Amino acid sequence: NEISAQASITSPGPRHGNVVTEKLSSVILRENRVGLDTERSIKIYLPPGYQSSGKAYPVVYYCHNIFWNAEKVFQDGNLVRLLEKGFDQGVLNELIFVVADYSTALTGSIYENSPVSGRWLDFTTQELVPFIDKRFRTLPHRDSRALAGDFIGGRGALKLAMTHADIFSSVYALHPVAVGMGHMPWSGIGIDWKKINQAKTFEDLTGNVREQIFLRVCQAF
Repeated sequence: NEISAQASITSPGPRHGNVVTEKLSSVILRENRVGLDTERSIKIYLPPGYQSSGKAYPVVYYCHNIFWNAEKVFQDGNLVRLLEKGFDQGVLNELIFVVADYSTALTGSIYENSPVSGRWLDFTTQELVPFIDKRFRTLPHRDSRALAGDFIGGRGALKLAMTHADIFSSVYALHPVAVGMGHMPWSGIGIDWKKINQAKTFEDLTGNVREQIFLRVCQAF
């Protein structure tokens, strides 16, 4: 009808931002014994007003789950649609959303500092955050930086928030795992520990996700 037609004309829907990709050559991640690729991809969502406003924006850093990467987080477009719906409806102020690539050849980072599997906490705080602050118009202080993450990434977000409260002021974890809650007996985990100990390559552990995860845990700690 005429009223709905008028509404569709006057309500164009959310304005759109832009997703860009940057590369960060990490010096910190060179210290590893698992063959990490130190060229890390970073996906950055810039809000609709970024190009023309001249303003500086708060930043949310997102920690993705294991077996994922930055590309997958943005792949189906749902994240961007949710952000822009929030901006359009006034429930969320415009912000910059950053997802660095924490993937590895095996499972991915579990967000720890390790001489074996990489110093991922230091990479985030000492390289990623300064890189973003230098390249983009950010509000470069803790009160305008937040963390979020899902599953193992939720654990990572909590770990970063607790150990670096001088850098991040808030955190939101979606179903964080491996945070010390609950208990499962070793016999019930279904892992061949001898197989892990004897493995010479990552391929030796293909087919058992838990064995891959616990190898990464052992490397990290």
